[in-house]
Amino acid sequence: MAHGLFVDGVWRSQWHDTGPGGAFNFTEPRFRNWVTPDVGAGPSGAGGFRAERGRYHLYVSLACPWAHRAVIMRVLKHLEDVVSMSVVEPVMGDQGWEFGDGPGATPDTVNGKRRLGEIYLLADPRYSGRVSVPTLWDKERRTIVNNESPEIMRMFNSAFAGLAADSPDYYPPALRAEIDRVNALVFSGVNAGVYRAGFATGQAAYDEAFRDLFATLDRLEERLSRQRYLCGERLTEADWRLFTTILRFDAVYHGHFKCNLRRIVDYPNLSSYLRELYQVPGVAGTVNMDHIKRHYYMSMPTINPNRIVPGGPALDFAAPHDRGRFARAGGARLFLARRRGALAGLAAVAAAEPDLLGEGRALLRVVRCHHRVVGGQGPFVAVFVRRQIVGRAQMPLQHLQLLAVLEADEIVGRDRFAHRHGRPQRLRFRLRAFAVERLQRKIDRADHLGELRRGQHVVPDIGGNDVGSHPQQFLVSHLARCLLGHCRSPQS
Repeated sequence: MAHGLFVDGVWRSQWHDTGPGGAFNFTEPRFRNWVTPDVGAGPSGAGGFRAERGRYHLYVSLACPWAHRAVIMRVLKHLEDVVSMSVVEPVMGDQGWEFGDGPGATPDTVNGKRRLGEIYLLADPRYSGRVSVPTLWDKERRTIVNNESPEIMRMFNSAFAGLAADSPDYYPPALRAEIDRVNALVFSGVNAGVYRAGFATGQAAYDEAFRDLFATLDRLEERLSRQRYLCGERLTEADWRLFTTILRFDAVYHGHFKCNLRRIVDYPNLSSYLRELYQVPGVAGTVNMDHIKRHYYMSMPTINPNRIVPGGPALDFAAPHDRGRFARAGGARLFLARRRGALAGLAAVAAAEPDLLGEGRALLRVVRCHHRVVGGQGPFVAVFVRRQIVGRAQMPLQHLQLLAVLEADEIVGRDRFAHRHGRPQRLRFRLRAFAVERLQRKIDRADHLGELRRGQHVVPDIGGNDVGSHPQQFLVSHLARCLLGHCRSPQS
């Protein structure tokens, strides 16, 4: 059960190095070649590693979060029949990772070796460095291609296109800058952060890592309160790089690595997000909590000398999550954008032509008020506007017409509310049609000036009728038609 490394091809049992003050530092991987669609070189290393079916073999541990990333990407990209795989035992032997036939483990079916370290010596008999997973092996050239997990993930994402079924791109060009920025935050604060806390050999180093870890988790919790995934509305590699760490957090890092300020289950958005990713088809089959717990608690005697594996915690990653609320909000966001555009146009006219629409400042004040409540409190818009304007003895007709636009807008808001709460489409259409017809009847009956004198509100023509010689009414009517245009048919 030894952690160690090779020095000129000779194994040495040795715990991980820490710098001044006891701070743990990661070492750079040695093998950095890339599999590419042709024989050209990738971003680093040498060329000559063409993507081919059956040529490459992946060595992994199901316990290791870094290897787990590559396992997940292999499944998501349907590469199980393209890249073969061997799984080491969860508990390290006297020279590190070992192959076996225990539950969840496999022998080395490619090279027939007992230890993963022997694979490294096949690639370089005088190898110096740690033996790590994942390790991508080239059967044809009999060497290690790469042992850096983010790079293996990206190879699996794109290099083997055409050799497997179509699948999503987890590093799309339009999001690459944002993905890289999020990856840097997650790596420093969370992926490496738990190890910097757990492997620290000095109090100050531990304290710094502890603070950085939970500050980053707090930032991610806030980010996931606003959007479904780390980089927006689609899954990317950034999500999977975070997933494998937070999956292990409550079972291992919270206690074993002394990362115990909060658990992931204490973060409402992170925990729901974790469950959603776990429930992505194929991902649950890559998770082996027995391997995870036995590896950490039994392979690190420096941290856990008695090698006792805790019985808990009870974790249910298959429990329902609420991340679908962001998908339901997608259509509403599109509608809100259109609504803001119409109101912005009205505000621009009011600012440029105060005589045309009456008191421009008051009108802009109402529009800005509507912008503030546009995020979900539409039913209160008309009430607020009445308090601000309708109570005036001589309310300008133009303000009356703006109120009509807001009231028409409120109908759409009610329809969105009905949709969110599962009303059938046919019933929702009937509700919309009834509301529009009611407004139209009010228009047909209205005596604008008479109702104005009584301080009541009027809805302008939204049915496309001739508005005669009233340019103000025509303008607001046009905006109302823009806002309610999708209410005209059940297919909208």
